[in-house]
Amino acid sequence: MWPPAAAGSAGAANAPASTPSHASRELLVEYARAVLHGPFNVDARSAAGFSDGELAALRQLSG
Repeated sequence: MWPPAAAGSAGAANAPASTPSHASRELLVEYARAVLHGPFNVDARSAAGFSDGELAALRQLSG
């Protein structure tokens, strides 16, 4: 459960990532790396709020 009751408790391991972009990158690496294939609709992703860094990471992860 988040937030953890005390520092160092078991709940701390389930704490959310420090930023949404870090969390999305971790999820892509863990679950989608093998299925990421471009081309990606960069204009639509930018309009949806993806940052330049997130788009670069998506391209990098797709190989």
